[in-house]
Amino acid sequence: MKATIAIRADYSPEIGSGHYMRCRTLAVALRKRGCRIVFMFRYLPEFCQEELRALGFELLQLQPPVPPAPAQPADYTPPRHASWLGVSALEDAGSCLKACSGRRPFDWLIVDHYALDALWEKATKPFRRHLMVIDDLADRPHDCDLLLDQNCYHHAEHRYENLVPASCQCLLGARYAILREQFRTARERMTLRRGPVGRLLIFMGGSDVGNHTQRVMDALVRLPALPKHIEVITSRANVHIESLRASCARLGWDCITDTPDMAAHMLAADAAIGAAGSTNLERFCLGLPSFVLSVAHNQERMLEDCGKQGLLQAHVQGEDLEEELLRFLADNKLREAMSERCAHVVDGLGTDRILSALQTISPSLYQEQEA
Repeated sequence: MKATIAIRADYSPEIGSGHYMRCRTLAVALRKRGCRIVFMFRYLPEFCQEELRALGFELLQLQPPVPPAPAQPADYTPPRHASWLGVSALEDAGSCLKACSGRRPFDWLIVDHYALDALWEKATKPFRRHLMVIDDLADRPHDCDLLLDQNCYHHAEHRYENLVPASCQCLLGARYAILREQFRTARERMTLRRGPVGRLLIFMGGSDVGNHTQRVMDALVRLPALPKHIEVITSRANVHIESLRASCARLGWDCITDTPDMAAHMLAADAAIGAAGSTNLERFCLGLPSFVLSVAHNQERMLEDCGKQGLLQAHVQGEDLEEELLRFLADNKLREAMSERCAHVVDGLGTDRILSALQTISPSLYQEQEA
């Protein structure tokens, strides 16, 4: 019998696509090692559900909890993003338990959700053997065996002190970046960027509720000179997609929806404009210099730390977007140094390191198990 791994993650306009994307990538890698994958979700667009089914994963959509809601501890303070869950943490854990009724415990449960913390994690013990948490924020306690924070924070080794058990193994930093196989392959063809920008890539995330893509486009058209080729990438989950297509058609720019090979587009680009988040790591892997905007409060610290390390040019709220874009596109030396630093930070092998860490804790994970 194959080891079974459950993944708990959501994707909505408010939550964004990043949690889902990195969990899907990790799931594909685990399946290649022989594991059976079950996705548990409360919010997931239909096209993502179709995608997961096509990959051979089982889906468990969590149903609304049945009242009354379980009482939370009197001294419990919910996470800052608790509203993203739509129910309480204990109600969500109860829904998970009900969905898993009759199954043997999962070998691993992987959770990637800013609204869930140690309260939920302790409540999931009846239906899993080990727990892995994927986090970026270090703003709430966890009760887990393995914690992953793949971002380039200053002093990352101290971020989870007093937030995880002493026995927890922490995988911290961009050497553990979860990247799709296409990025590892594309990296073999990567060249460091030199000279002026001939091809510019714009990608502001899968949902882009705030329509930052249009904001960037409006700023670019006011510049005295533009790159010869500009490509805008978006997703069908973007509610502004039709207006973006119309703007691109008017300007003569390419508009790509739901590309299956983001790595190829990044590899072809000389520079990128994007949002802070997991796509930072994809750009780093391919040595792509980028101008990055924070589109959510919880991204600001990450953006600031990456900027200080010379890995990107960060746009600070309140500063003139048009002027900063002009400076970024005009400064060849800045982008050349950025390209070299980025390629050094992310090597594309992070997923392999994570798989090895899971096996260290659970040695028989990738072996056929007894029923």
